[in-house]
Amino acid sequence: MKTTIIDLLNSKKFVQALLGVIVGVAVRLGVPEIEVTEILAIISPLLASIGAQGFADMGKERVIAEEGIRRMNEEDGA
Repeated sequence: MKTTIIDLLNSKKFVQALLGVIVGVAVRLGVPEIEVTEILAIISPLLASIGAQGFADMGKERVIAEEGIRRMNEEDGA
């Protein structure tokens, strides 16, 4: 359990999503009372960053998979 929490806190996407939730809850509780446009100004960059990190992670997984396939082909040919 402790390892899972540490892994989550090391995840950029998780931390950004958590910050978004905290801002949303604070707004719903009225602490502080801010305009919708201000809320969007806070949350929009977080959402964009989460999406961008997701695309970056997809690219990493593809590179790892291609490297594994290349190694398997090298082993078969040796």
